[in-house]
Amino acid sequence: MIYTKEIQSERLILRKVTENDVKSLYNNWDSDVEMHKYVGYELHTNIEDTKKLINKWISEYENGRLTWVIEIKSTGEVIGVISASSKE
Repeated sequence: MIYTKEIQSERLILRKVTENDVKSLYNNWDSDVEMHKYVGYELHTNIEDTKKLINKWISEYENGRLTWVIEIKSTGEVIGVISASSKE
């Protein structure tokens, strides 16, 4: 298993996704029509779509695929994600 270390800058936190991120991810990212022009999956039309995706990302940590959320430090709002994978 690959460990995902939290990374902080002055304004942002990059960290593992959790089930608590569903509302912010849905509102600020997954339901955004413009943003979805650049990602590899369909626009989320309800919060259940985002819950399923978050659970998938959490399960992938064991297989070397890492997904960090991008959180605004001052507000706690999650505004996006960064993903990476590793072949061990």
